[in-house]
Amino acid sequence: MTTPQTGAPPQRPVRVFISYSQDSPDHSARVLDLTQRLRCDGVDATIDRFAPFPKEGWTRWMGRQLDEADFTLCVCTENYRIRFDGLPEGRGRKGVNWEGQRIAQYIYDSCGENVSTRKSCD
Repeated sequence: MTTPQTGAPPQRPVRVFISYSQDSPDHSARVLDLTQRLRCDGVDATIDRFAPFPKEGWTRWMGRQLDEADFTLCVCTENYRIRFDGLPEGRGRKGVNWEGQRIAQYIYDSCGENVSTRKSCD
């Protein structure tokens, strides 16, 4: 398939994974609204609400989302930061803690550069 204007193959949309903490129903609704607005603008944005019961389990689903995303958007509330940093008061839901470890590793591996693809700084 090609695009009519250029005859080139169509480019896939930018893929974005949104990492957030479910602080409240209102907060989760705002994150869903952000995701939907991005999707309306042509961004392939996803959150956990689109896969309520992933057959591979949450850790594999989250890992795949992080690996396949061009960008990860972190919605950083105070609760998110506490869980991301793995602080003791962040007990409870474990998704952000787990995602935070993976995201921090990606940042470390890219030497702190904001890059759209995983690359080593070696």
